[in-house]
Amino acid sequence: MNPRPHTGTGSRVPRLRPDSATPAVFYLIYKIVKSFFMKRKPVVLKISYINSGSCNGCDIELLDAFTLYADTYSIKYEVVSYDECETLIITGPITRQNSIRVLNIVNSMKRLRNIVAIGSCACSGGIWYDSFSTWGGIEYLLNYLKNKGKDVKVTYIPGCPPKPQMIMYGILLIEGRVSSKIIKEVHFVD
Repeated sequence: MNPRPHTGTGSRVPRLRPDSATPAVFYLIYKIVKSFFMKRKPVVLKISYINSGSCNGCDIELLDAFTLYADTYSIKYEVVSYDECETLIITGPITRQNSIRVLNIVNSMKRLRNIVAIGSCACSGGIWYDSFSTWGGIEYLLNYLKNKGKDVKVTYIPGCPPKPQMIMYGILLIEGRVSSKIIKEVHFVD
């Protein structure tokens, strides 16, 4: 005899007994996965963002990256003002019109440690590299910071626009949770 009579339509979903070992098994799997993927406590990144003249393609991919993949990779971030920023994200080439604004913003940053250049335009100037209206990529900004005596770590994420997975890889690279795939030395063969 059935202790709970079936009423209504559709299939019956079996209920787990309270003394079942299933929650313990799920908890054990959770602990194993957590210890495997999260070897250290996640860092809270204090990020800020500058669009220095991009077409907004990289901006859309940046939004996709942080809304879809930040939880997947357990990246903890906080969007802060320029005064409290530790990681600056830049998209687009540095245009002549925005160059003074970008330099003033960078001067106001007291704790700047990382710069993330997202997209081909921010990395190298893109298709506007030799244009009359741009200074190029962030090398203009890096030369300025070098003359000021500020030492920052730069992460380049090329692409037009880069995929959200590539952006998340760059953020994980800043946190030190993945290793770089780029060979540091280049050897030329005659």
